[in-house]
Amino acid sequence: MGKCNICGKSAGLFRKQHKACLIQLREGIVKIEQKLADFFDNVKHEKSEIDLIQSQCLLPDIIVETCYENVYSQFLDQFLDDGLFESAEEDKLVEYQSHFELSISVLNRNGALDKAVRASILRDLINGENITGRVKISGNLPFKLMKSEELIAVMKNVKLSEQRVHTEYKGKSSGLSIKIAKGVYYRTSGFKGKPIKNLSMDYIDVGLLALTTKHIYFASKIKNFRIRYDRIVAVKPYSDGVGIQKDGVSSKPMIFSNIDGWFCYNFLMNIDNYQTSEVQK
Repeated sequence: MGKCNICGKSAGLFRKQHKACLIQLREGIVKIEQKLADFFDNVKHEKSEIDLIQSQCLLPDIIVETCYENVYSQFLDQFLDDGLFESAEEDKLVEYQSHFELSISVLNRNGALDKAVRASILRDLINGENITGRVKISGNLPFKLMKSEELIAVMKNVKLSEQRVHTEYKGKSSGLSIKIAKGVYYRTSGFKGKPIKNLSMDYIDVGLLALTTKHIYFASKIKNFRIRYDRIVAVKPYSDGVGIQKDGVSSKPMIFSNIDGWFCYNFLMNIDNYQTSEVQK
């Protein structure tokens, strides 16, 4: 006899849960998320109310923690959809975290808390305010930062791709063959073919990407470099990345993927103004 994975009691032959338990669990999730959403309408339910619903509906901790994160992420996205991340909106999210006594690990399981921090960086960047001091790093970075720059953001497992030219030759040869040496022939009509050049974005490596007040850095096992922001002549946004083109005849377009493309694109498009304002100060 199988046991219900919700209540732990016998569920019957070849069954893993009671239908009633599943319905109760789903209703519990809806009730909790409704109460959590009320917080942003200034109706502040106590954490004990959430705990009671969890107990009554037999919800495991992981599901309740997901509810907390889902509501946080939902309202963060709403705040970002209407423009800049206002200070009052950021304060509301901070209050939500404090009111329900939520840890960083709960709210950042899928990166929602990191996204809020980056949104605040963009707001202050555009407003010409200080954007430093938001990132805390444990361990050593594989970069040697200049004395005049500060770290703004670090992203792991970033995929780097570069535009490469691949050449192949297509055609045919014909004409009279004249033997000029053993095993060597020269065809009088030459080789009738053309080099075909194809452009493609080739995967290079995966590594660590860092944005500072002066440069963009990338470090991996086979590729390490930094690029000054004033050398970037084009920036292209992607849903999961950003493409850049730096100046120079031999420079190749690059794409950094598996990152927060929204943040990186907006940061790179506005960092020059920040640097200018810092110089003026």
